[in-house]
Amino acid sequence: MKKSYFKQLLILVILFFTPKIVQASDAVSSSTFFWSVIIILIILVAALLAVMSMLFTLKNILGQDAKNQAIAAGTEIPESNSIWKNISKSLWNRASVEEEKDLVLDHDFDGIRELDNHLPPWWLYTFYGTIIWGVAYVLIYHVFESAPLQTEEYNNEIAAAEASLIAFKEKNPEKKVDLQNIIFSNDEAQITQGGKIFAGQCAICHRTDAGGLVGPNLTDKYWKHGGSAQNIFTVITNGVPNTGMIAWKSTFSPSQISDIIAYIHSLQGSNPENPKKPEGEIYVAAATVSGGAVISNDDSTSTDTQSATAIIDVEAASKLFTACAVCHRADGGGQIGPNLTDEFWKHGGSKEDIINTITNGVSGTAMISYKSSYSDTEIGMLADYIQSLQGSNPENPKEAEGEKYEAN
Repeated sequence: MKKSYFKQLLILVILFFTPKIVQASDAVSSSTFFWSVIIILIILVAALLAVMSMLFTLKNILGQDAKNQAIAAGTEIPESNSIWKNISKSLWNRASVEEEKDLVLDHDFDGIRELDNHLPPWWLYTFYGTIIWGVAYVLIYHVFESAPLQTEEYNNEIAAAEASLIAFKEKNPEKKVDLQNIIFSNDEAQITQGGKIFAGQCAICHRTDAGGLVGPNLTDKYWKHGGSAQNIFTVITNGVPNTGMIAWKSTFSPSQISDIIAYIHSLQGSNPENPKKPEGEIYVAAATVSGGAVISNDDSTSTDTQSATAIIDVEAASKLFTACAVCHRADGGGQIGPNLTDEFWKHGGSKEDIINTITNGVSGTAMISYKSSYSDTEIGMLADYIQSLQGSNPENPKEAEGEKYEAN
């Protein structure tokens, strides 16, 4: 008897913990493994139920056979009062085999008889429970309106979410992005986010590497509608009539458009394979060199006509200077090489002197010749950029070397 109770308890424990095992399986990353575990559990539970059914059937057959033998022998059979039997009787209240003859209805069909059994108590109690629940639901939700309906719950959750969003924006105000303040950003987070948007929407016409397909190549210096941050912002926002470039202002926020622009700007000079032929005109981000300071000007025409002495593509020149920064620092303050921001020069400070130094190098020093690396135009641009650093006063510059240079 104790073994029987132990088996029943084990079965109940297995059935109780099966949902817990399924919930734990949700954390498993492999869907194949997850569904394999589910299938195995279903098979085990089905097999367990089948075994239980066979055992109960066998038990009833053996019990009925033993009872018939005892009756034939005239032995009195004591009534079993096991816990499981009492629970089963209270739930089902089945008629015994002896009582079935009193429940047989008058009609039969092809030897099949019908018993007039009443409904099991568990089924009746469940049915009564649904009636009670239905009445309570109507009273609570529709008569007294003491609890919100689903539509009201949904609206309340939406209102709470909107209030939470407003509070978050108040604590973390988003920088307003518009045509007046849009700039090229080098922020890695913006570039990464812009790359995701570009891959999902823009790559269809411009290729994933922006080399151009239906739309133009975005990695060269040629632009059909201008290459400034403002120009690109306008094109993305408003589109280009009578072309495949639609307006994206209803799809992307100004902040997202700023991310896209940052990503496009990061692709400049990336030289993808088999790019589309140049379209439009070369765009030069100009800077006016005046009084030793570089005044950035995002448009190709300078607005300072009084003291302009040279026009520099600051972005292109700063990229060329990257090779120089290894020895001279990114701000030109000097490290292995001399400080390029003061008035002292070891090999002359005129533009011609600087060009000569870059072109031919300085023998016996780390200053190598760059004539095989840069074109004459690029070396001239680099010399202008170095001259523009004069008087920029970087932090902790290297001590002066050479002689003071004074322009005639």
